[in-house]
Amino acid sequence: MFLQILLPPGEEKNVQDLAKKFVLNYRQGVITPTGRMKIKVNSFKNLPEGTGIISYRSRALGNVFSQKNIGLLMLGHRNASFTLSEKGKVAKKESTDLGMNWVLQKFVERTSVGLSKDDPCIAAALVEASKGNFTALRNLSRRNTPSGINSDLELFKSVLEVVRDEYCRALLRWVKNHVPLDEVLICGGTGEFVRRELTQYFQTESIPIVWNGGVVIPKSLDTVGLGERLADVWATHISYVRMLDENFCYERKQKLIPDSYSPAVNHLTSINRV
Repeated sequence: MFLQILLPPGEEKNVQDLAKKFVLNYRQGVITPTGRMKIKVNSFKNLPEGTGIISYRSRALGNVFSQKNIGLLMLGHRNASFTLSEKGKVAKKESTDLGMNWVLQKFVERTSVGLSKDDPCIAAALVEASKGNFTALRNLSRRNTPSGINSDLELFKSVLEVVRDEYCRALLRWVKNHVPLDEVLICGGTGEFVRRELTQYFQTESIPIVWNGGVVIPKSLDTVGLGERLADVWATHISYVRMLDENFCYERKQKLIPDSYSPAVNHLTSINRV
């Protein structure tokens, strides 16, 4: 098996230890829906986070890509990373701890009602609450009475508002170190959490946004609702398959990416359109 893994710039130094652990674990086999499968890792390759997105965008732009300074802002759970493609070449890679985990830590600390930042329900609830849906936020309460639950809900809403504002301020202070740009690609699940704030900021800076690099995930692949979190992995897979096709001089009878999955205009946010 040929194994590729995408890591933020700050975690690349740990790739050798990670490779050893992967190889050892795979020797024990992998549980699949059809039973245990034994896998031999023939090759382990580390790629910088965002590799798939940048490759996908470069193919969409063609020769224009080498004329632009393009920033890739990847907002994940543990951290945020930034990659600068300067005239077609990677000129900067940087990561910070400003991922969704930062928000969860602050939220749990300030509510003090027995919540754990490792509970996946909290992140989902905060995202839904940021869209105006407070049902999931209400469900975080451990109170037994309607009045107690309502009290917790008001606490959660007030804390979320403060933490969200602090997160956006910290994130934008970091982002400001990486402008001006010709365009910015914004990816990762946490990007949706602060989509409004990021859109407003980059519009003010007159920098067009391409969400997820224009990558659209085929519905048949997104079986558990990961959405935009699959974009970088999917685009990296596409690049790998294209490389194999080229090396083996293989011509596909069907398109690798159907027309319905190609980048569309509504995936772009420019200074004149939100």
